[in-house]
Amino acid sequence: TEDGEIWDVEKNRIFGDIVLEAAWEKNQYTVTFEYNNGKDDSSTTLYYEDKIEFPTDVKKDGFHMMGWYTESNEKWNATSDVVTSDVKLSAKWAADQLSITYNAGEGQCDTASQSAHYLDKLTMPASQLRGYTFCGWSTSSEGESVDFPVGKEIERLPDLEDGQLELFAVYQINSYKIVCDEGDSTRTYYYTVEDTLVNIKTPSRKVEGKYYENADYNVVEGTYYIF
Repeated sequence: TEDGEIWDVEKNRIFGDIVLEAAWEKNQYTVTFEYNNGKDDSSTTLYYEDKIEFPTDVKKDGFHMMGWYTESNEKWNATSDVVTSDVKLSAKWAADQLSITYNAGEGQCDTASQSAHYLDKLTMPASQLRGYTFCGWSTSSEGESVDFPVGKEIERLPDLEDGQLELFAVYQINSYKIVCDEGDSTRTYYYTVEDTLVNIKTPSRKVEGKYYENADYNVVEGTYYIF
């Protein structure tokens, strides 16, 4: 009522005009923490739209925490996310020590594998492939992106639960140029290592208004194989 009293619909009777105001109470929800480090789960009760305070001093030997994740594998943001229902959060851990494998594909890398702490500052080894320029290493076998560029120092390695990091060499094909000097003009040809042959046209030279085929030339028409 206007006096702040709770109106009991079973007992109270109306004897005149009255104003009733709706009174609301926030719902309460259970937040469960799954530690995944040998420690038993814990839980707490929060109100609707409350923010979650994560447990402190949560550790796992040989691992560092990546964060708290929902059952749909979404990372919970303690700054912006709020409680709207019961929720279970699971701690995700990443290995401190990583085993790195370098897959050079058809190329050659002097370092096949190495171990490193995830916070170690590393410069990845180079790889070589004839006719290509080495760009760096990718975490994708398709080489869709260069995650670790050549020559760049890495300040932190990726967070991986199993500690196994396989990297794939990324190459860019080189283009080579052949210039045939014909005296008063030149002809230019381009090829890559993926080309099995290059066709060079017969050179000619204009002298006193006439053309002389193959005059004073070392290059003649033919098929030249690239080795």
